[in-house]
Amino acid sequence: MGKKKKIKQEKKERTTTRSTKDWIEYLERPRTIIGFFILLFILISILYQPLVYQNMEPAGGDIISGIGKTHQMKEWEKRTGHYPLWNPAMFAGMPMYHRFHAKVWSFDTLLNALDFLGDWRLWYFLAGALGIFLLIKFLGLSAAVGYLAALGYVLMPHFQALIIVGHFAKFRALMWMPWVLLTALMLIRKPRALNMLLFALALAMQFRTQHYQIMFYTLLLVLFVAVPLLYRQIKNGEWGAFGRTLIFGVLALVLMLLYSAQNLLSIKEYTPYSTRGGHAISLKTQQQDQKQSKGVGFDYATNWSYSVSEWWNLIIPKFHGGTSSERYTGNAVPQFKNRELPTYWGSMPFTQSYEYLGILIAFLALVGVFFRWKDPVVKSLTFLTILALLMSLGKHFAGLYKLFFYYVPYFDKFRVPMMILTLVMFNTMILAAYGASFLLEADWNRKEVRTRFFTLAGIFGFLLLLPLIFGSSFTLSQPGEAQRYGQQVLTMLKKVRLDMLRTSTLTTLFFFIVGIASILAYQKKWINRGAMMVAFLLVVTFDLFLLDSHYVKGKFIDPELAKQQHYRPTAIDKELLKDNSLYRVFPMGQLFQDTHWSYYYQSIGGYSPAKMQTIQELVDNCLYQSLGDGLPINWNVVNMLNVKYLIAQQPIQSPHLQPVASDSRKKLYAYRNLQALPRAFFVKNFQVIADGVKRLQMLNNSDFNPAETAILEQEPAVRPETPDTTSVTITTWEPEKIEMKTFSNRPALLVLSESFYPPGWYAMLDGKEKLPIYKTDHHLRSVVVPSGNHEIGFYFHPGSYYAGLEISLLSLIATYFALFIMLYQDAYRWFVRLVSKKKVSAS
Repeated sequence: MGKKKKIKQEKKERTTTRSTKDWIEYLERPRTIIGFFILLFILISILYQPLVYQNMEPAGGDIISGIGKTHQMKEWEKRTGHYPLWNPAMFAGMPMYHRFHAKVWSFDTLLNALDFLGDWRLWYFLAGALGIFLLIKFLGLSAAVGYLAALGYVLMPHFQALIIVGHFAKFRALMWMPWVLLTALMLIRKPRALNMLLFALALAMQFRTQHYQIMFYTLLLVLFVAVPLLYRQIKNGEWGAFGRTLIFGVLALVLMLLYSAQNLLSIKEYTPYSTRGGHAISLKTQQQDQKQSKGVGFDYATNWSYSVSEWWNLIIPKFHGGTSSERYTGNAVPQFKNRELPTYWGSMPFTQSYEYLGILIAFLALVGVFFRWKDPVVKSLTFLTILALLMSLGKHFAGLYKLFFYYVPYFDKFRVPMMILTLVMFNTMILAAYGASFLLEADWNRKEVRTRFFTLAGIFGFLLLLPLIFGSSFTLSQPGEAQRYGQQVLTMLKKVRLDMLRTSTLTTLFFFIVGIASILAYQKKWINRGAMMVAFLLVVTFDLFLLDSHYVKGKFIDPELAKQQHYRPTAIDKELLKDNSLYRVFPMGQLFQDTHWSYYYQSIGGYSPAKMQTIQELVDNCLYQSLGDGLPINWNVVNMLNVKYLIAQQPIQSPHLQPVASDSRKKLYAYRNLQALPRAFFVKNFQVIADGVKRLQMLNNSDFNPAETAILEQEPAVRPETPDTTSVTITTWEPEKIEMKTFSNRPALLVLSESFYPPGWYAMLDGKEKLPIYKTDHHLRSVVVPSGNHEIGFYFHPGSYYAGLEISLLSLIATYFALFIMLYQDAYRWFVRLVSKKKVSAS
């Protein structure tokens, strides 16, 4: 009887093994892989159906503001066919060529061109998923775990927030990240010219997104993974391979710089003049503190620092309330049900995204670390993940962050420390693939394996229970909320946040239990490996897709309708647009960053994450300084910036102002500035003040008059005199060209109320002679004009941009030609080998 039972059991095991083997082999087939990516594309299309089927766009603030920032430039392009490199609509004019997308064709151009087939963002998602899948396969893991990693990567909730908010450059850069690591590993494993070119192109695709912070993290990733592998080559005495890898690696970096020359040369040229260039002047400290003002400044750069408690958000999405504004659907506080509430109680000013990894993905990553520790890639990614988690703390772990901020080149230009969590998300996907691979191959008959695994699962599950046990003892609030909302409202908010915390924890715990149950079922041989992997895919899909759907719901708009609503002409616009003269507006206070005013006018306000440093210094130190008339307005600055109209949110009384229009519905008031200086004018005197602090102090002096005296940073080559008679007539005004006719009876200083930016602007006298341009009144520009009648022209032609275009074009043409030749040679050799094998078989 026992013998028959044994035979029956062996037959059952053979059948199970055979069916499992067939299933795993089926997953490796090309048609299965193609089918998976088709299904994945459909899944993303369902998530983003408003983009795909309704021609809508995300409703993020950056997208809305982008309409206002670029409207006048796009209108100019419609009229002339040329998109200007200079934007006159913001901050008294600023360069824009450093933010242009890469103009030379490459693979990223193709992805953008696929917008008519669904939406370009879906194609980038697909590219990212394919990159992760191929990376997993290259690491020697199965297609099954590759599906898991690809699915988890594109459904990361943080990536959906990038789409909704409008951080498209960051999104693109993250989708190129797996390709960079894949091609880097290809080059290390087989250092040859073809792999070098592929690595260079992958790097260039990411650099062309111009999100340099993600690029830095990617290079950090490559460094952590590559160093142990290169060390192994040295240890094994593979000096030839090591040398070729280094040489090809350096060549790849050089080629990447050439491919990205348009973007890199432009940003390199602009950065010293921007707020990212550092060395900001502050009258509060009475100095230009080079260390404290390094880059964007340490305090500003670390505003969005994570805290240790917020690491819980990685495994429980609403541990800290989710995003800053959530619709409450619970029952703990009936008064607040179905209302949008300030549910976030973490350490950052606000948040617009979930940093959730997916509970099963996070657990599988731990499995990968604990059971595949000997793999050098696992070690590298683990150490990098720990570093990234510590770096995300920013000011809360200042010692480490300052090491990077003050001593790593260009790191001081970055902000938002918690952004490095995107590196944690990427690493977790790869580690999860290793963990899933272990579960597929584990010998569950070994007690040691079972003990270690279920101990790890028990500890992880216990961690998920802690918020349920101790949640009521958490602070559940941010500093200052008692004053902001009142104690009674705050008490109810805490109940809401605790309810959301517990609900989110229970949901996460449910998906974790389902995942563990599928592993247990496989370990008990109730299901085979294929069924377990299907369970994993379903858990990850439901876990992440449900959260993503909740997040994106209702966050799409009709772009034309949004444009009409936000930029609909107000009563003030209808009056001011009757004025066809050349002037600027000053949207005061909270209106300063509203791009509505850049949509219609040339404004001294606007929004840019990297505006010019000099205009920022005027705003921070001078613009709102009273000159003794009781109003917090510096008329020196307002007048010299050609501000003809001021827009306020409350009535203003001043002898300098004349009311011209109001909008009672929006509570806006427009005033004409009676002392506004023209766009170009001669001055009688000049004063050289090289020190920036003293220049700004002079602008705050009520005795200073910009109509009479100009402040220069350096002594002019030709000393201007005091003219008796002058005239200026602007004959041509375009974004990149300003021409005028002038007269002065003596050599005199002509001030142009346009931003000083020497890398791009040059001045011509009568079309024949270049004139030196001088930094004037801290932000403007001036030239010394000889006596008599003259034609003065200012032209914008940044040489770095046009040189970068040529370099990028030539290098990419050469690279694609070389790739074609190499791939053709590989294909030809493969064909020859195939024919030879057939001849041998036939003989």
